[in-house]
Amino acid sequence: MEIERLRKATKLTQQEVADMLKIARTTYQSYEKGRNEPSIEHLINLSKLFNVSVDTLIGNKRSSSPQKNELLEIIDRLTDTECKKLVNYAEGIIINRNAEQREKQKKILSEEE
Repeated sequence: MEIERLRKATKLTQQEVADMLKIARTTYQSYEKGRNEPSIEHLINLSKLFNVSVDTLIGNKRSSSPQKNELLEIIDRLTDTECKKLVNYAEGIIINRNAEQREKQKKILSEEE
């Protein structure tokens, strides 16, 4: 489960998360260590707390690339406005990459002449 990493990223203690779930800290700790599995209710509450999907909590990946999965987890926590900014930024990266590729192709073609 990803809950330990998410908890640390949000700078919460095990006790604080346990208090939010209304469970003992040792119970929450057992979730992080994989000794016990949280109930569906606790998974839903954890997903709301960490602003991620339940799939993310249980480690279901949407991509085979760790970098893309990390990006998708970050996107899950963004507001709609922040997502629009990220889309614009990503499109800029792609436009720049395509321009660089065209310049390389032109250079190669001019060297062949």
